[in-house]
Amino acid sequence: MAISSKMRTRLEAIDRLVHEGYKIKKVWNAFPALESSSGVVRNVLSSSPAGFSWIAFFFPFAVCAQIKEWSYFYVTGFIFLAGSFLYKITGWDPGYALSIAIGVQYGFFYPYLRWQALRKGDRELGIGLSILVGIVLSVLCALPSIVFELLFIE
Repeated sequence: MAISSKMRTRLEAIDRLVHEGYKIKKVWNAFPALESSSGVVRNVLSSSPAGFSWIAFFFPFAVCAQIKEWSYFYVTGFIFLAGSFLYKITGWDPGYALSIAIGVQYGFFYPYLRWQALRKGDRELGIGLSILVGIVLSVLCALPSIVFELLFIE
């Protein structure tokens, strides 16, 4: 797949970190983190040398489907189910806040996830197919929270 010049710059920043001795690892098999040669793990949300991807902020479902980052969908499903529980308990619907938080999170995560996907050599999905697959999987991962709200929230 074609890589934009901005994404190439982000990937090169990650390459520099790796050459400095950092490893890109996943926490809970979902969240990218930087691990120094001394074993110190650094969250990429608090300090991201690779920057922020606006396309991943607005379309995390599509970019994660494109690189076959299936963890996005189970993380999102869990977050929305937790939001449904919060809504049941407090009466406050955190849906919009959660959607923005997920976008911000994956805006920072995406360069690292893309870097890992490129290193694995997996073939990416095309843009159209990734949008379609991303939408279908997003609906599926939202089903548990939808069912919970239908059954338990008046």
